[in-house]
Amino acid sequence: MEATAQTTTTFRLRTPFIGLLAGFAAGVLNAIAARALMRVIALATSGGGSFSVGGTAVIFMFGALAGALFGLIYRVTLYNLRAPTLVRGLLFGLALLVIIQAPGLLASPEFAAELMAVGPLGFVVFGAMNFAFVLTLAGLVTWLEKTWPQDNSRSKVETGLTVVFGLAALGGLGLLAYELGGRLLGIVK
Repeated sequence: MEATAQTTTTFRLRTPFIGLLAGFAAGVLNAIAARALMRVIALATSGGGSFSVGGTAVIFMFGALAGALFGLIYRVTLYNLRAPTLVRGLLFGLALLVIIQAPGLLASPEFAAELMAVGPLGFVVFGAMNFAFVLTLAGLVTWLEKTWPQDNSRSKVETGLTVVFGLAALGGLGLLAYELGGRLLGIVK
């Protein structure tokens, strides 16, 4: 009886751990790609441009924190659909587009104007980056589910990292609430 309770606890930590880890990794990878694409677009459209350390830090912070949050949400929701990984990822991307990104563009007209500075290409790149994130996330979750041990052999690692990435996800939730809520309420400019 005691062994069953321990297995259940490990399984419960394994599920959020995989979502948090995959989301964090996908978010950081997406931040790297986003920064590189920004540089390419800046060079292609204006022949120059520069990046600040603060701006780069914000992109990486948002990728890591929101990535962990979205990874957890994806793992406990759409991952359970009986559909191919690609379909689950695209559905999650569509959900994020409708629930988070479209309201974010409406709440931040400055950001929408910045995207349009390079014409429709800005929106295309923005959308492509978001779908690259969810497809990377979906693939990482699927891979981790297949490769991460289901026994108790790594339960201490799961517990520790679940706490760390869970705190990152809470930070991501706070960041989204601050950015979207603050902008919608007119508190944040």
